[in-house]
Amino acid sequence: MNLKQGTPEWHQARAKLLTASDFASAANIRGAYVSRQKLWELKTERDWKDSNEFMEYGQRMEPIARHSFEALSGDLVDDCDLVLHPNIDFLACSPDGLTHSGHLLEIKCPTRAVHDSISEQFLSQIFGQMSCTGRETAYFFSYHPEGQRLWRINWSQEYWDWLFPLLQEFWEYVCKDECPPRKSKQTFDGEIEIERLPLM
Repeated sequence: MNLKQGTPEWHQARAKLLTASDFASAANIRGAYVSRQKLWELKTERDWKDSNEFMEYGQRMEPIARHSFEALSGDLVDDCDLVLHPNIDFLACSPDGLTHSGHLLEIKCPTRAVHDSISEQFLSQIFGQMSCTGRETAYFFSYHPEGQRLWRINWSQEYWDWLFPLLQEFWEYVCKDECPPRKSKQTFDGEIEIERLPLM
């Protein structure tokens, strides 16, 4: 689906789908931006989501971060529009970019300092993007004007087999227009191949 990120059409299409940035909330993973119940209200149009200062900061900094990634990694990045999952009709994603070397790119621009690790909420987003795009590897680039860090994440079918049923359960509540019950925070207890990469 050729919908440029940030356009009204892009926002309208995302509202009718479960996108990768929603996955942590849908699966009730620790660190999610909003609760499962709040996400259900958004997806059933009982509430609406406004941007905040952190989101706006990230959007302003992303082009600078992308340029920094290209300079440090030597890998060029193409923009990516809304991507619908090839086999699951309610899933989609909007990656920050696709690299010429075949990786997916997710950029985060924290306001204070770069990340020390990749949180569970970000992992769910990254694996959602890999599943939608078919990419087997992803870069996670944490950018701050005073420092940057880069990780590479390899696809884990075990992780996806754990995550997808949680997403499917949430979406069934959306389709039934029934608020999901509260549940304990979910944590993946398997292993994921993640490597922090040196930067030039």
